[in-house]
Amino acid sequence: MQLLYEMRRRGGAKKAAFGGLLTAFAVVVLIISGFLPNGSFVMPILASLAVYVAAKEFSWKIGLAVYVTTGALGLILCVNKMCVLYFILIFGYYPLLHEAMDRIKFIILKILTKAVIFALSYIAVWAVGFFVFGISVESYTVVGLDAAVVTGAGFLLFMFVYDFLFAKLRLIYGFKVHPYIKKLLKL
Repeated sequence: MQLLYEMRRRGGAKKAAFGGLLTAFAVVVLIISGFLPNGSFVMPILASLAVYVAAKEFSWKIGLAVYVTTGALGLILCVNKMCVLYFILIFGYYPLLHEAMDRIKFIILKILTKAVIFALSYIAVWAVGFFVFGISVESYTVVGLDAAVVTGAGFLLFMFVYDFLFAKLRLIYGFKVHPYIKKLLKL
């Protein structure tokens, strides 16, 4: 309710319209993932950019609204449910946390915080695959190795690379794209 009041008070029509456009973009990207062979992992990353743009241009509350509505509409409309789960459990909320985690001064604490968030995301995806989709435990063992641990380590490495690249993307967006969006929205 407070979010609606805030939107009405501060040029809410523009925020609502732009947030709706970003949500529509993210949902269409998630729908397209059903037609691409490697879309399950790439398209949620692209859809998460809509959450970042909403949070950067307006506030984290608008970004959160884009995240929640994209996740809900994605679950209803998308064929590739695993892609939507990657968006909901890993990539969708990460743009909202990224800036807050970068404010941590101690580098060791920052790395540990990110590692814990990445590990919890991986466990959540694994648990949903196991309990909701019924993926057997035997499918997570390969040649005597626990594949969940091996893929978890690979996922952790991938997420640190993603974090590094996302930080660079934030800089590019802030210097190159943000001024044009600001002028377009006349804020």
